[in-house]
Amino acid sequence: MAQQTPLYEQHTLCGARMVDFHGWMMPLHYGSQIDEHHAVRGDAGMFDVSHMTIVDFHGKPDREFLRYLLAKRCGEAHHPRQSALHRHADRLRRRHR
Repeated sequence: MAQQTPLYEQHTLCGARMVDFHGWMMPLHYGSQIDEHHAVRGDAGMFDVSHMTIVDFHGKPDREFLRYLLAKRCGEAHHPRQSALHRHADRLRRRHR
């Protein structure tokens, strides 16, 4: 059985079609995908990220590794930011499973 995020009940109450996404029950859509698209473009949308993993790195060698792995330059500690993984990151992930 797939795990449920803290927002699972709210998703189902709102009529979400739930699917197993890598071991987590996640909403696929809430009815008309076209209506959803217009609602997000006109107002706002929300994405449940509670199934994602938090990874902590410490020390100078780890910062150098992140510079190799990420498209954006790593900032100072305690300043979170988003970044894309370089293409070689997927090969690295598969090699270390």
